[in-house]
Amino acid sequence: MSAAVNTRRRWWILAVFLVVVAAAVAGGILWFGRGKTPAVRYLTATAATGTIAQTIQADFTLAAAQGTTTIALGGTSASSGSTTGSGSSTTGTGASTTTTSSTSSAGTTTYVVLRTSDSGSPVPTPSASATGTPPPTPSPSATATPPPTPKPTPSRTRTPSPKPTSSGGFGGGSSSGTRSSTSSSTSGSSTATTSVSGVVTRISLPAGATPHTLQRLLKVSGKPIFAFVSSTPLYKTLSVGLSSGSQVANVMALQRALKAGGYYTGSVNGTFGTSTQTAVEAWQADQGISQTGQITTTQFVWVPKGRIIYSWRVALGNQVASGTALATVGAPRDLIAQALVSQADIANLKVGQKAALTIDGDTSNPFTGTISFIDSQPASSGSSGGSSSSTVEYTVDFVPHRLPSLARSGMTGTLAIILAQRTDVLIVPTRAVSGTSSVPYVRVMVNGVPAYRQVQTGMATSTYTQITSGLAAGEVVVTGEYSNAATSTSGSSGLGGLGGFPGGGTFRRSSGSSGGSGSFPVPPPGQ
Repeated sequence: MSAAVNTRRRWWILAVFLVVVAAAVAGGILWFGRGKTPAVRYLTATAATGTIAQTIQADFTLAAAQGTTTIALGGTSASSGSTTGSGSSTTGTGASTTTTSSTSSAGTTTYVVLRTSDSGSPVPTPSASATGTPPPTPSPSATATPPPTPKPTPSRTRTPSPKPTSSGGFGGGSSSGTRSSTSSSTSGSSTATTSVSGVVTRISLPAGATPHTLQRLLKVSGKPIFAFVSSTPLYKTLSVGLSSGSQVANVMALQRALKAGGYYTGSVNGTFGTSTQTAVEAWQADQGISQTGQITTTQFVWVPKGRIIYSWRVALGNQVASGTALATVGAPRDLIAQALVSQADIANLKVGQKAALTIDGDTSNPFTGTISFIDSQPASSGSSGGSSSSTVEYTVDFVPHRLPSLARSGMTGTLAIILAQRTDVLIVPTRAVSGTSSVPYVRVMVNGVPAYRQVQTGMATSTYTQITSGLAAGEVVVTGEYSNAATSTSGSSGLGGLGGFPGGGTFRRSSGSSGGSGSFPVPPPGQ
């Protein structure tokens, strides 16, 4: 019995001893380590001279500046009797139609000259409630009245050309009388021209070519169809029957083309006189077509000025008629960069501002652009981060300059618009600045220990801040600090600038802010 008691006593003594030793060890650790704190290390950057800029950055997409246009065969018809009509033109984005109408007791006649469409759908042929009688084919004789329509000037005789006549479908026709730019009236009988129809027997210009006035586009059943390039649609016959001031732009385009070909020596004045008629007849003789002295919508296809042929819509052997879409044309390399800019930045933009652009994947070929359009209507809006607040964006168009050769519609990239810029100024990371906007501070490393120093700031961005006084280039400032136990920063949140940054270069931000504005963490009391 006493042996069991002695054994139990020894175990108790051993347990007490172990507890005392553990307590002593813990107490010693706490005692000897009470004055030590984890080592603090600092993230630093070197103040240096460089360039600071306030910019707006956005993504862009290259797009066609104007929708492609479809050129089509045209034709005109006129009714007999007295008619009065007015021209009208309707233009929309990517699609336009130019028409002129005449109204008479016999009904309404619509002249369909050109319809443009992005969709490339077939263009309807012109319809008319009034019909005309096709002009008769002149029989060979010593003299003949110039076909197909009487002119208001005294008629003259000439030997008829053995070339195809207007009855073959390509003769010109116009109404006689007096016209103005907005209305026309015809007295007496007028003759209708025959609409174009036939089979494509030749395509004269390849895709990518730039048509010129009086240049052959194609042949229909062996008869040539020519281009008429101008800024104004060719919607009626050009002849000496035009009144002064009618179709001036088109007549001038014709006179320039005739002068370039050596057929016309008069002045380019926009008046279709006898000298212009004679030049047209000489050109027609060289082309082997009927010498009517007129430019008709049945034999010429209007092409907007400055366009190239993107692609042909017809091929050899295709059947065509008035209204048939022939080709798709568009401005050569006429691309714009479109970006979405938030409402916070849109007020800082104006037409004419320049931007630096880079296509994704081609950073070695930057180019510039100029703002050409700022939409007043929002392009998109959406909630930010699932909150009730929304971000509204507006479309901004930029006209690019010196596009890289690889640029194509649909490509994406990034752009930066410089709102303000300072060069050769002292800058430090914005996270190194603390204090308030009126009393800013930086912590400068002196003998390995940071010391607060008051400075004056200039332009400030989210990344860099200009220092105007209180700091010299080469001094090391604290951008953050950390220890084995925890990490903290001075200034703005985030760590960076480790080891400093180069003395040059451009530092940009995503949106503008006034220099030196905002508030910073205040230094601890007593420092």
